[in-house]
Amino acid sequence: MEKAVGSARSDTILLVDDDSSVRRLAASMLEMHGYTVIEAESGQQGLESFTQHHEEVRLILSDVVMPQMTGTDMIQRIRNIDPSMPVMLMTGYASDIEVPEAVPVLSKPFTLESLLHTVESCLSAPAR
Repeated sequence: MEKAVGSARSDTILLVDDDSSVRRLAASMLEMHGYTVIEAESGQQGLESFTQHHEEVRLILSDVVMPQMTGTDMIQRIRNIDPSMPVMLMTGYASDIEVPEAVPVLSKPFTLESLLHTVESCLSAPAR
């Protein structure tokens, strides 16, 4: 059953960002629209959270630039565990980053509408 963009969802999203204010704002936006959000403040913590909650996570939303482990490195490791896991990245450095092919990138700062649209597009896309 497909849900229309803008409809309430109950999917679980793993949100990874080292900037606590951005992470908290994005989590609040998503939670207001019915998503369950698991927050992580680093790539390593994101990888650990994914491993713990693999069965319930339906989407990974990660910042690209983080200390120790970048979002792209974390996504590569997650895709080694589950190649079909939907992922999307967000960044304030849109022109200076390299991202894996076919991974949506949300530019910071983002609006509620752009966040929800990108998340819902990722969740409704056919499994790879």
